Amino acid sequence: MLEKHPDTLTDSELYQKINSWVLTRNPESIFLDYKRELNFSKNKEKIELAKDISSFANYQGGCLIYGIDEEREDDKSIPFPKKEYGILPIEANVIDIENILTSIISPALPDLRIRTIMLEHEPSKVVYLLWHSKSWFAPHMVSGFKHTRYYKRGNFKAEPMQEHEIEAKYRERHATYEYTYNYIKNIDYGFGYRGANRSILKLAIAPLYLISNIKYFTYEDTYSLLPVHRRGSAISFLDGVVFKSYPGYYIVKLFFNGSTGICVDMVEYFSRYDEGKIACRLLDPNDLYRLFNETIWPYVSHFYKNIRIDSPVFLNLSIENPQGILLMSKQTNLPISNHLLLNGRQVKDLIYTNKDFEFSETFSFRELYINTEKIINSLIDRIKYGFGLFIKEF
Repeated sequence: MLEKHPDTLTDSELYQKINSWVLTRNPESIFLDYKRELNFSKNKEKIELAKDISSFANYQGGCLIYGIDEEREDDKSIPFPKKEYGILPIEANVIDIENILTSIISPALPDLRIRTIMLEHEPSKVVYLLWHSKSWFAPHMVSGFKHTRYYKRGNFKAEPMQEHEIEAKYRERHATYEYTYNYIKNIDYGFGYRGANRSILKLAIAPLYLISNIKYFTYEDTYSLLPVHRRGSAISFLDGVVFKSYPGYYIVKLFFNGSTGICVDMVEYFSRYDEGKIACRLLDPNDLYRLFNETIWPYVSHFYKNIRIDSPVFLNLSIENPQGILLMSKQTNLPISNHLLLNGRQVKDLIYTNKDFEFSETFSFRELYINTEKIINSLIDRIKYGFGLFIKEF
């Protein structure tokens, strides 16, 4: 099995790894499967492709390598790769493979990676790597073309899961989420002194497979876990370290078990708005982006890049909002509300809340620092939609 996530390896590094497996006759295992060809023009071939990759996701994770034929020394021996390997590139691209798998695997595979690796010793040929970690959304069902089954990785092939195994996977998924969510909800952010009548954003992130007594860092590691331009003073506490900004607009807590809690007083991101009976804080989406990009995410990405956990992460974001927030339109820079006439003009779309709200997401931990822009925009979108309606031009 790959010791590292494919996102952290170059094509050349993956080639060197695969080539070494072939030269040393590295056998198939519960984490590794060789396939001679990558075909998916027929429905049966699409099902086989989905069976193979979902079986890894439903078990312990692993990779399929297409373009490597296999052989055995006898009928009972473990398959190992032939020395001559590689295939000509197929006409279809990676997107086609992803679309096929998305259409017949449910729920969709959250950490699927597909790479086309050129053979450096024979540039006209390639191999295709399909990889997935142990899925945090398991079990995944292969459903399509009159085929409906769950699969696990068995002895060198995909095997149907039994009913009790499927039930166990669902129980594991539920128990894992419930334990991590309850832990996050009980985090002391240390922001109680701000008092009432403040709009507070709380962001908590924890390894999905949370082990409370594990330690990913020590007190001595603290300053390497904080971005250079944001270090200031860190103070130790029983379960980790805490950093408080001056003049105290936000607090960051880093926990030994790989969790982090960030609490932000959003006062500097708001202006006041009063119209008749409506009094609220006005928030521009551009300022919301600035809050994540400049204040929150430097800590998140730097922390998770350095502790190097190998687990999906559970993210929970909540806003305590006692006075309500009115979100401003990106297009017109005007607040949006069914209840307001702005400059004599009725505004049709409502994006307003006077309630607290929260949501949760699950990511590969590598996405927290590799796909920073994507995740920030995803969170901002969830906040906007949390106000109730989609933003439209008017």
